[in-house]
Amino acid sequence: MGVSNADFSFRNEELVPLAKLLRDQYTQDEADFVDLLPKVYTKDFLPDYDARLTAADAVVSARVGQGQAAALGARMAETGAALPALLNRLEARARRAEGLTVPLKALGLQAARAALKLQDRERLDTALKLLLRNLDDNAAALAEQGHAAAETARLRTLHQSLMQDSAAQDATQTNSQRLTAANVAVLNHLYAAMQHVLADGKSLYRGVDKARLKGYTVKELLKRVRQERKAE
Repeated sequence: MGVSNADFSFRNEELVPLAKLLRDQYTQDEADFVDLLPKVYTKDFLPDYDARLTAADAVVSARVGQGQAAALGARMAETGAALPALLNRLEARARRAEGLTVPLKALGLQAARAALKLQDRERLDTALKLLLRNLDDNAAALAEQGHAAAETARLRTLHQSLMQDSAAQDATQTNSQRLTAANVAVLNHLYAAMQHVLADGKSLYRGVDKARLKGYTVKELLKRVRQERKAE
């Protein structure tokens, strides 16, 4: 979606490819622009346009942030999928273990399952911390029933991985929002230059050259951008 307070209504990630298409069109017709407005389309015009384009290209778009967050989410789902089997095996052993320091219901298994079902990361973090602490306190009793230290280690690694990815996902989403808001002026700065080229292109070719006019029409340029993106 577009950036809040942006001067354009299309998606912010479409701005740069659209600007590149417009630049290509302008370079083909540069002589006509110079002839129309020689004091505007000087030797400094393209370097300035390119500087704006480079700056806009460097802005991390919301789309990129969302893609990174989605990838982290998929990885967390894959990691979390290993939890139920580990909890089931642990429960079978804990049920038969003697001399546990806490009742089976307080071990942390039920809390972990509930948090996993709700996809509540904070509750899952709390539940797994409690469970791991109880596993450490009852390692000997559980070992008697076949629970190996390696399984506790695997559970601890799984917990750390989940929480690290969760924090990274939150940071990615927050950073994406901040970057988008902070750099909206950069995007608008590029679009301001584009608007002049678009308007002057229409002045040159409206009613004169229908094919060239399409190269200075946002709707037509967006159509090309979206077709190319879809092909990719």
